[in-house]
Amino acid sequence: MAGGIGDMMNPKDLLRSFIPLGAAWVLSQLALSEPSKVLLVRGAFLAQSIACMALTMAIRMSIARRAKESDSELVTVEATEVVDSEMKKVKEQLTVFQYDSKTLRESTHQHILGSVIVVVMHLQYEYTIPLWCFSVMRGLQHWEAPLCKMHVRGLSFKEDETLKRPFGSGSKFSLYEMIYRAQADIKVRQGTAASGRGAKKASKREAAAAVLEKRKDSAKKK
Repeated sequence: MAGGIGDMMNPKDLLRSFIPLGAAWVLSQLALSEPSKVLLVRGAFLAQSIACMALTMAIRMSIARRAKESDSELVTVEATEVVDSEMKKVKEQLTVFQYDSKTLRESTHQHILGSVIVVVMHLQYEYTIPLWCFSVMRGLQHWEAPLCKMHVRGLSFKEDETLKRPFGSGSKFSLYEMIYRAQADIKVRQGTAASGRGAKKASKREAAAAVLEKRKDSAKKK
């Protein structure tokens, strides 16, 4: 399981994982009073929320404009769904318009969920670091997202190989993917344990049969 997650990491993502630490350090080094830092953090959160909302609207309008042009192109994606109480991967085909709309919708849901979590932590427990780090990271992630690169920044697959649909990054660490991998890992462990128990039972049966055979031989000799 740990090896599988490590395989999905790349150097760029690894470097980005240190950005929250750097952001927290910068905030701690600012020569500001605590109330001033709180105002700064709240202002940063408000600014990134407005910027992300503007980018989302721009992407949505761009997707709508290109809807007719992209109807002929299909994208095959693997969707993780609950089938018979288990997480399984199901392949489906979507048009570019459907795929981009679905990707934008999922990104928006993640942004709203993350915003709610850090805002509740800030208001309920007066934590400022999570709100500050979320404001920095979410703004960068939104700007570097494939949909933003294609529909706002005007990039294509020729300039950036990661823009080939279906997009590779961003879905590898989704909740469904983690659950799917965890279930697969549990099944492997259960299978290994079951085979181990089966081998132990077989060895016990063989030992019992050997003891019984010895008793029969000793009885015959008597």
